[in-house]
Amino acid sequence: MVESRTVEVAGGRTVGVAVHGSTDGFPVLWCHGGPGSRLEPAPIVSAAANAGVRLIGIDRPGYGWSTPWPGRSIAGWVPDAIAVADELALERFATVGVSTGGAYALAIATLAPDRVVATVACCAVTDMRWDEGKAMMTGPGAADIWAAPDRDVALAIAASVFGEDGSKMLQPADAPALAPADLALLADPAFLATVAEGMAEMF
Repeated sequence: MVESRTVEVAGGRTVGVAVHGSTDGFPVLWCHGGPGSRLEPAPIVSAAANAGVRLIGIDRPGYGWSTPWPGRSIAGWVPDAIAVADELALERFATVGVSTGGAYALAIATLAPDRVVATVACCAVTDMRWDEGKAMMTGPGAADIWAAPDRDVALAIAASVFGEDGSKMLQPADAPALAPADLALLADPAFLATVAEGMAEMF
């Protein structure tokens, strides 16, 4: 079960939120990668529920249902996450960050230590204004996207490289670079449908 909703935050902005799983699971705020969305944790909801965990995805500004916020900082975003936790009446919670979301998960834990019981940050945790970090992002179109003069140009490049709905991000099922377990997952229609829905939101 996924319940998507919005939360109004300071400055009249809107934040998109998706609550994945039963309300009696222990709450974990999910900080998505870039690009990403509140729907990113959907493929692992069953495993999370079996572990007694409820995943709460939050759209960062400019993704999914969240209002863009030019010039924001990683730490400056933390009040959005806390506003979501307050709206859902979460007294204590954990944070998880995937890829660039790792820095956001760590920021929440740093600025709200009385509420965060644990944090997991995996993959890259860079602020993309960091030149050395940008140099490590070597995927298709990465250099052009990070060098774009403004948001509109960056979005146009991303749409060209990844598809308007992100569908080009999925490698074909016969891609030789993937492990057999990955190929099997990409051949699963239910998994692909979940991923495609999330990709539409991230773009």
